[in-house]
Amino acid sequence: GARRDLHLVGANMMAGRAGRASAAQIAEHLTAAARPGDELHWRVIAAQEAETVFAAREAAAQWRRAVALWDEAADADRVAGIDIAQMYLRAASAAENAGDKQGAAALAEEALARLAPTADPDMAVSLYCVVGRYRGIESVEAGLAALGTAIQIGEQRPSTVDYVRALSHYGHLLYAQGRLDEHRRVVDKGLQAARQIGDSGDEKIMLMNRAWLATHAGDRADARAALDRAEQIVTNDPVTEATVAVMLSDLLLKSGDLDGAVEVGMRALTSPDIAAQSEWFGIQMLRSNICEALVELGDIDRAATIIDPVTSGDMSWDLVDSYEMRAVLDLRRGELAAAKRIWDQIGGLLAEEFDKGEVHAVLALRLELSLWAGDPDAPVADALTMLADLVDTGLVALAGELFAMTARACAGRADLARARGDAARLRDIQVDSGRLADLHAAAKADPFAPRLMPVTGSAHGLSWRAEWTRLRGEHDPQAWHAAAAAWEALSRPHRAAYARWRQAEALLARPYGRAPAAEILRAAARQAAQHLPLSAAISELARRARIDVAEPDAAEPDAAERPEDAAPAGAFGLTDREHAVLRLLGQGRTNAQIGKTLFISTKTASVHVSNILRKLGVATRVEAAAVAARAGLLKADDAEPRPI
Repeated sequence: GARRDLHLVGANMMAGRAGRASAAQIAEHLTAAARPGDELHWRVIAAQEAETVFAAREAAAQWRRAVALWDEAADADRVAGIDIAQMYLRAASAAENAGDKQGAAALAEEALARLAPTADPDMAVSLYCVVGRYRGIESVEAGLAALGTAIQIGEQRPSTVDYVRALSHYGHLLYAQGRLDEHRRVVDKGLQAARQIGDSGDEKIMLMNRAWLATHAGDRADARAALDRAEQIVTNDPVTEATVAVMLSDLLLKSGDLDGAVEVGMRALTSPDIAAQSEWFGIQMLRSNICEALVELGDIDRAATIIDPVTSGDMSWDLVDSYEMRAVLDLRRGELAAAKRIWDQIGGLLAEEFDKGEVHAVLALRLELSLWAGDPDAPVADALTMLADLVDTGLVALAGELFAMTARACAGRADLARARGDAARLRDIQVDSGRLADLHAAAKADPFAPRLMPVTGSAHGLSWRAEWTRLRGEHDPQAWHAAAAAWEALSRPHRAAYARWRQAEALLARPYGRAPAAEILRAAARQAAQHLPLSAAISELARRARIDVAEPDAAEPDAAERPEDAAPAGAFGLTDREHAVLRLLGQGRTNAQIGKTLFISTKTASVHVSNILRKLGVATRVEAAAVAARAGLLKADDAEPRPI
């Protein structure tokens, strides 16, 4: 009892001297003093103070405690100065801003169940708006249903801010299903409602949505007009302005203006209003957009100056976007183990994540890491499961890059299986690739369609088709040439370099392919600058083919036309016996015929052939023979064994 009295005295002293600045400490003393009514009052103030400095975790904790106190406090409405529904909604918003989307969704559902039966129409719109937004992350149909209820109620009343936001969220879900015409009508309705109530912040955000839709439709004039109108609206609200900057940088990023995305993002990132709030979700999204643009431009070093300083400590939900970009940078810097550690940590955080857009993006990046690390199996099953979910829930608009990366993983696995002569494994891979093809066919829309991926869709689609030629064992250089040209047109040098590398690889598997492959590899080496794993792969292919990527040599004749350039027997690390097997393989001999000629068993001949394929870096006997012919390894000599 004495302690309670002393806590109350301490709370009153702090309230008199420090006031709102010490609201959280005052509330803690009132908890110990067992004064729920007074505590509720100060918890609300503490939550509001935390919101003013974007301290989302603190705000969420204070709002949650205030909600818990509501039934204990007498005359809670008067004491709190805010109703219980608003506390729930602000608690959910703060929880999401702190990275706790599951907690935010749970708060919204609790509020709906507790308050909807007695809520007035405007509050019902607010509750269904928030719940619909969170449900839409898990299920498009469930989200559309709840948001549709909010819109239906709101249409019978004078417009409110939450009615406008319900329209905005409803439009996003329509976009996810590729229903862009409906999305545009909803955005126009939201713009009209925002202007009616003088909601300049949401009007500006709706104009950004209008610009996005116009960009998708290829209507540059309409997009420019919407952007110009948005620019004329000054809200003096740093949250709204930062949100618009995020949307604008994302729009520029997705519309192909990578330099513009960097410029807009950096201008907002250094704004004095928000620059100090390094953990606020808006800052994280700005960093992510800037760095994604820089990575696509191939400027890994500059991206590192933005991401490295904020990713040197422990990972948390607040910083997960920055850590995702750190893993991307670590991969390109060749620090694969460091990148894997980050993805493993993010995987733990994602165990409770239900934002399919976030999960699918992470899966695509983890697949890329596994491929460079030489382990293409790891996330393929997860990727196929996620693709099935995206197709089933109508979120195929999110799936373009994951489709392409999964095809790349299956092709890589198939290459390994062929090189090792593992027929059983190849059959398993064919099952996975068949499932992938079925998912693509079952999608309600082509995931590479221009309406869904207006800028990169064609390039991703060309990469998908090129990977399928590799998956089938055809490895078409023309398909890779088309993909490389598409990525070059979009100023994405690393993606173009990857396609050029594959194009050269495909050419080197064909007769007389060395000469055209040489210049292609040199171009790939230039484009791959700052992407160390890709640069190493290009250099290794060039080394095997005896191509100097450092300096071009004009009018270099093909190896098949230069007998003086014949490789020694030890080229590619082949033993004398493997060289003998390779010469017979080049004559089209079977393993049994090779064994009979060299007086070894068929099984031993098969082992030698597998080793040869691995050392030459090829997947088939035909490719091995072609590479060997170009390298001058198939010339017979007097000591060559003769058939009996």
